Amino acid sequence: MRPRALYALELALDFGGPGIAALCDLAAVLTAAPARPPHLYIPKLETLAEARFWDDALALAEAQLGLERNAVRVCLQIETFTGVRQADVLLHALRGRAYGLNAGRWDYVFSLTKHLGRSRTVPLPPRAALGMDVDAMQAYAEALVRVCRRREAEAVGGTAAVAPDPQNPRPALDAVRVDKAREAAQGFTAAWAGLPGLLGAVREGFADARPAALPRETPEQSLARLTTLPDAGPLPLVTMRDTLGLALDVFAAWFAGRGVIVRAGRLEDTATAELARAQLWQWCRVGAALEGGKRLTPAWYLTERRALLPDDHPAARLLDHLVLADAAPAYFPREAQRLGLGEYAP
Repeated sequence: MRPRALYALELALDFGGPGIAALCDLAAVLTAAPARPPHLYIPKLETLAEARFWDDALALAEAQLGLERNAVRVCLQIETFTGVRQADVLLHALRGRAYGLNAGRWDYVFSLTKHLGRSRTVPLPPRAALGMDVDAMQAYAEALVRVCRRREAEAVGGTAAVAPDPQNPRPALDAVRVDKAREAAQGFTAAWAGLPGLLGAVREGFADARPAALPRETPEQSLARLTTLPDAGPLPLVTMRDTLGLALDVFAAWFAGRGVIVRAGRLEDTATAELARAQLWQWCRVGAALEGGKRLTPAWYLTERRALLPDDHPAARLLDHLVLADAAPAYFPREAQRLGLGEYAP
């Protein structure tokens, strides 16, 4: 079960003010089946204080329901730049109940884009150029695996997020097997599947794992690798338009109450939409060169966005606010609330 992140507020319940959405989610799940405490998937952890807050909250819930201490087990999603730097501290703080760390790839790249976008003067690469073969992403994976090996925890790889064609599922399933075999070789011991039909391919990818030894490196070397991303070069118009369309499609679905869509054979969700809008923000900020000699100015962005949705559509209003801001806002649900466009999605 994945509760909402700690930043989210629950506006539908009144506790003399809005409640912490994550605790409302936790209460609903634990009281629904108190004899079967769930495994939790804790998102957006970044600091020792947050990890201790979760441990205290879970201990209080267990005591209230008469459960043993640490009956609720947790996996920590390491999906921010701060989180990967603090992974060992976070895991240790929840050591009584944490069984592993999960690499949340696109949420992490979203966080890294916000971090580097403040000072980088050239465009960051598009999503397709940020696979796990890029050294900065390999450094991210290795950092998690090192911590898990030292603490004897599960290193949980990324989510298999393809949607196989029912008429010809083999290419997608083969791609999942190859991706999970790569993760197994990096030292990951498990992974998530975005759809039940992908579980077999995920398991097969891990079946013959031969984890490689990780190179030794200093914290300074690790930080340098984590923050060194390749130059994007001129962005193809089709890439910019696809990034724009992805953000608008997911936002429109989110306002309609859906958190996941299938788009071009892939499962897209709030994580990929957050990355898309952060990349558009960074590209506009630096005036990224586009193929054909144009640059992605705010005016050009608006022209392209208006070709897809009118100005008064909630998804368009939200994306404009996020892309044209001076600094990249933290998370889009919070900004949607501030704009009066909607409440937090589950």
